[in-house]
Amino acid sequence: MIKIGIREFDQAIAGLYDDDIILITGPSGTGKTILSLITAVYNIKLGNNVMYVLLGTDRKGFMKSVKFLEYPLEKYTDNKFMLIEFPTADIYQFLDPNDNPLMTFIEEYNIKLVVIDQIDRIITSQDAVDRFFQVIRSWGIATILISNTTQYHIENYCDVWISMDYRDIKERRKKVFEVIKSRGRNHSNQKFIFDIYEDGITIKEI
Repeated sequence: MIKIGIREFDQAIAGLYDDDIILITGPSGTGKTILSLITAVYNIKLGNNVMYVLLGTDRKGFMKSVKFLEYPLEKYTDNKFMLIEFPTADIYQFLDPNDNPLMTFIEEYNIKLVVIDQIDRIITSQDAVDRFFQVIRSWGIATILISNTTQYHIENYCDVWISMDYRDIKERRKKVFEVIKSRGRNHSNQKFIFDIYEDGITIKEI
């Protein structure tokens, strides 16, 4: 069973299926990567192997952005946690259902969750979107997609859509999230404040 690993998120989504495509969208700095890493580490602890694919940043930049969480990622960076920098020149491989090297990794290492951070460089046309989702559907496993936008209506291709944003609350700018879509489930329609601190995360209804 795949879970986000934060009780309020999992309750708001009303459960995840093992082959869900989960879309996380929002402007830069709203916590998309943090949420995805928390999910990855939680699922590793559940015994699931995870592949984390970097498209929007390099390994050094990624490690710097999540350093404050103090996760011992080196402990997991083996067959349990595959952190892959995917070369920009090879992004086209995400669009070819007949020649997808990631499928080899997924099968060989029994990957149960893939995170792609982020997909904006892939979804450059409607044809690219159609082919991209054909590829990741063929994997048949839970996949988290991070994107700054919803261009080409990519949310229509996904089972779960988590929207993250900012909102001014009591004269302070706060990170907020809502589950806009959770196909076939009685998900929450409530908006939540998503506060990230060095000693943890707090979530409460707005």
